[in-house]
This record gives sequence, structure tokens and C-alpha cells, in this order.
Amino acid sequence: MRRTFTILTALAVLAAALCGCGGSQAKLQEAKTAENSGDHRKAANIYAALALELSPTYRLMEAQKGKVIPAPTWIAEAEKYIAWLTDAATPRDAAGFREALDGLTRSAKQFEADNTAHTAVSKNLDSLNAFAPQWNSAFNQPRDAGPDDWNAVIRRAHEKKFSVLRLSSPKNYVYEVSIVSRKNARRVNFTLFSESQIFAPLPPGDYSVIIRSTVEFQKGTTWTSDYTVFNVTMTEERALTAMDIKTKVARRE
Repeated sequence: MRRTFTILTALAVLAAALCGCGGSQAKLQEAKTAENSGDHRKAANIYAALALELSPTYRLMEAQKGKVIPAPTWIAEAEKYIAWLTDAATPRDAAGFREALDGLTRSAKQFEADNTAHTAVSKNLDSLNAFAPQWNSAFNQPRDAGPDDWNAVIRRAHEKKFSVLRLSSPKNYVYEVSIVSRKNARRVNFTLFSESQIFAPLPPGDYSVIIRSTVEFQKGTTWTSDYTVFNVTMTEERALTAMDIKTKVARRE
């Protein structure tokens, strides 16, 4: 009987290690303890880090690379991006992922965020002619691609009712951005540099935009923000949504 119990315990530990559930539960408990004690900022940071850890990621390539990468490779990259976000795969720790995102949203409401966002009225992209330029801002059309080959990629994204989220940054600030699908936990991440824009095509769904900002001061010191989350929804009505990010530096010991 004791031997059977030992074997079952070992199998349970192995299963937890393989799915990462053991580590997830420990971090969730740490976040809940911080939240219950009123340290919502600490809780939000733990929840955010865990949500990102449980989200398989695709690093969005710089649009300019479309001008130098061979057309077949760039077309394959764009198709991979479409497939990545429309995959119906279930997260490996769906319960932990959901709990982390919900905890992040809940905790973030309890304190003033370092980063804020102003979202303008969306612009309709229902027609293919309106959608194509925005897609090409995310994935520059390769120079040596036949127009039919590249247009087929754009049509595929348009048929899947992709919208485009455009993020803009102010002077001096750099942002690490992750756009996480609340449905399948797939995320897209990228660096948004000072005074720049990133165009991220997204299929219909609910997303959590999780960001951290950094700024370098003249004395050589660097300040890094806590995590901030913006929850956005992309409807089946294709549109361009512009999000201008702002940051308030708040030194904390």
C-alpha cells in the first residue's frame, strides 16, 4: 500500500512538472496572498508575469524586413502569423492562465497605473482596399513578390475578419508589448521604440495588451514600470484601432 502511494505521488509530481501546474499554483498563491494583504501592485506584477509565462509567443517581425527577406520566406511568415492567432489550440494550463489574467485585471483596477492609453474612434476597414494599406504597415509587401501572391495573403486575413491595432509611443519611452488572446492564450510580442508605431493585425476576439515601459535618464539610470494591462475587443467588423500609450514616471523604493 505504501509503495502504491509513493508511485502515485511520484506520478502526480511528474505530471505537475510536465504541465507546469505546480509552479503555476505556487505563483498564483503568492499573487493571491499579496492581493489579500492589499498589495495590489505586487499582485498585478505576479499575475502578469504568470500569464505571459503560460502564453506561447510569436515575436512580431519588423515590417521593414519585408523589403530585404526573400518573398517566399516573408509570405510564409505572414501566413504563419495568421495561423498563429487563429489556432483553436487550448493552453497547456488553461485554468491557471485564465486565473492569472482575471487576477491581473482585478488587481490593476486597485492602483494608478504607470502606463495609460488613449484610444481614438476606430476607422472602418471593411473593404479590401481600406484593409490592405494597414496590413502592409504591419508586413511590408516584399519587392520581389508577385502581386497575386501577396494579395492572396491579404485577402486571407481580410476573409478571416482581421482588424488592426496600431500602437504609438511618446518620446524617450520604450515599451515591451504583449498582446494576449484571452481565448487560446496565444500572444504576439514586440518592442515599441520611442516615437514609433507598430501595426498588429488581430482576428476577432478579446485580448489583453500587457506592457512594461522603460526610460533612460541623463545620469545613466534606467526606470522600468510595473506591468499595465489594457483589455481590448476586436469585433467582426474590421477596423483600425489607434492606441496612443503614455507613461508617468513614478519612482518607488
